[in-house]
Amino acid sequence: MNWIKQNIFLSGLIALLVIGIGGLGFFFTKARGEFADAKDSLVKAYAAKRDLQEQEPFPNSENAAVVRDLVSEYRKSAEAVANKMYVSQVPMPTGVRIAQFTEDLALKVDAVVEAASASGVALPEGFYLGLDKYRAQVPLEGAVDQLQFQLDATLWLSNLLLANDVKRFSVKRQQMPFETRAAAPAAKKKGKKSARGKKAAPSKKAKPVSVTYPMEIALELPEKNFQAVLNTLSNTSSALGELAEDGEYYFVTRWMRMENQSLIGPERSEEPEEIELEEGEEPAEPEAQGINMVFGRENVRAYLALDLVRFLPKTNG
Repeated sequence: MNWIKQNIFLSGLIALLVIGIGGLGFFFTKARGEFADAKDSLVKAYAAKRDLQEQEPFPNSENAAVVRDLVSEYRKSAEAVANKMYVSQVPMPTGVRIAQFTEDLALKVDAVVEAASASGVALPEGFYLGLDKYRAQVPLEGAVDQLQFQLDATLWLSNLLLANDVKRFSVKRQQMPFETRAAAPAAKKKGKKSARGKKAAPSKKAKPVSVTYPMEIALELPEKNFQAVLNTLSNTSSALGELAEDGEYYFVTRWMRMENQSLIGPERSEEPEEIELEEGEEPAEPEAQGINMVFGRENVRAYLALDLVRFLPKTNG
């Protein structure tokens, strides 16, 4: 202690050296840790690069050619399916006159209403096969062929429901743009100027392969018949490798909502009640509602959003 008092300068210098060495040790340890972390990251990066290089496909010209071949084969397969569906679908009506369509619409509505009445099927008031707009309105001349196609497809769908013991149903159709205005020629796209001041050619858009006509149906029918309707809508003969004589209508179910006719199930009794029977007396049948629910024999109520799909002919270019 006396030595420190007698050598204040030397003592202070030694203290500073100790503090400095401690600080340098701390920063050295910190830098060493950061260096180790950076080294580990570099090793992992090299390992990831090596793994990517060993994977297939690695982005080189050979693998790019393989991918192009796969895409080309997939495109050919998709075009083959689309062409097959186009050939096997119901032909689009052509040259239908407005008066002919209006008369045919009224006759087909009357036929469905009469068939529904004979089978005890409930239809909504003002039922018109989803074409209510044309009850008193004349369609555009350029829209008649496609409207006739939708009418025929809706009639086919209505007959499918009637053949499966439908109890009630209604049809709602989404109005298409061609019904409200004549098809106007598309405006020419202006090409973008390149770096040299020249206009670049506009990019080509993929041509559509199909047209969809959205529609909705609400129905009530027995559960097993509902399954049969869904199977018929989703499984066409062309998809199964056959060709229908009269052609196919293609429907795609976008979504559906369904519920049982009886929302509350039968109550479960704690202990079955013992009933004494007289000689020769047969036991009474259990409650029909509960049995139908247990064995799936009750009706289901469903709401389906459908797309009537029509494939377009293949065009070159």
